[in-house]
Amino acid sequence: MNRGDFEKFLKAVLPGMGYNWRRFDRRNIRRRIRSRMDALRIHELGTYTKTVLTDPAERTVLDSLLRLTITRFFRNSWLWSDLGSAVPGIAVILGGDEPLAIWSAGCAGGEEPFSLAMLLDDLERTGCLSHPWTILGTDSDQAVLQRTLYAKYKRGSIREVPRHLLERWFREEGGLWDLAQEVRNLVGFRRHDLLTEDPPGRFHMVFLRNSLLTYNIEEIQRRVLGRIRGCLLDPGYLIIGRTEKMPQGVGFEEVSRCVYRLIQDSRFKNEIKRIP
Repeated sequence: MNRGDFEKFLKAVLPGMGYNWRRFDRRNIRRRIRSRMDALRIHELGTYTKTVLTDPAERTVLDSLLRLTITRFFRNSWLWSDLGSAVPGIAVILGGDEPLAIWSAGCAGGEEPFSLAMLLDDLERTGCLSHPWTILGTDSDQAVLQRTLYAKYKRGSIREVPRHLLERWFREEGGLWDLAQEVRNLVGFRRHDLLTEDPPGRFHMVFLRNSLLTYNIEEIQRRVLGRIRGCLLDPGYLIIGRTEKMPQGVGFEEVSRCVYRLIQDSRFKNEIKRIP
């Protein structure tokens, strides 16, 4: 299977499944598909293309092969520093006892929502945050979510964790880093398909990093973003990935790098405002 043939396969199959084919032109994806073809005793990529296009069951299998769960704790450390400065001000806007509700969509093995829990706990310990909060992590892959139950991670996953948090919450055991149960108890998890299901609640802040806006075609991006817009509570923040771009006219305004806020005006004014 050469790269040219693989590219033709991606172009023929993935847009119909709602994916941006360019994002899957990777050697690891090519290896997975080669292994699947071997399992089916299919030797020609053209034959496998026809199989996927005509067999819904095989499209389901292919969809599972396309899942990428590359992530780590405190990915893009500068973003977490910005959030650490912004969250106390956001909580002040809420007032009262309304918890700051946060949703980590496509959370894989829990690295992102657990990072959030460590950040907010640290803000509480330093006296910067006294407001209640809740965190929900969701993913469509139940097998990936199982990783959150034992919460043991390879060294590469913890390389951006601030040292004081690493020393407080992690213990090395047998070459893996074990996250303390106290932090794990701060996050709720459930299976949820972002592409086909309504949001699992109402939230003040949604993390949507390196998933929808990376791998799906714009039509699906707009559909899902419309649902997310409907689930956001005032002031309504959406956090996306470092290399991702927000489609135009979907009801969000950029307030800092990777951070967007819900535009309350139905005309979607373009005034850029800073995070409070």
